[in-house]
Amino acid sequence: MFRTEFLSCIDSGERWIVLDLAGVPFCDSAGLNALLAARRRALETGVTLVLAGLQPQLRQLLKLTGVETILDVYDTAENAADILADTTVGSRSDKD
Repeated sequence: MFRTEFLSCIDSGERWIVLDLAGVPFCDSAGLNALLAARRRALETGVTLVLAGLQPQLRQLLKLTGVETILDVYDTAENAADILADTTVGSRSDKD
């Protein structure tokens, strides 16, 4: 369900999307696959996709799997939105 809804959000024509995961304490392999599928679709359609508000366990999972190296992660959704609104792609020096 999440994967289908999120992919359709990416296809909606937005220039960038901030996925606020502040309320997500756990992510299994299906969730990780959904994030990777969303990244793939975003790249195909020219959408900038970023993550925000990761809980410590989710941040650790992304680090262990190497996903943090291919998806930009911001401390808060507000921080990500502010930076993305000012630039086409957020600068790594402005994150975290």
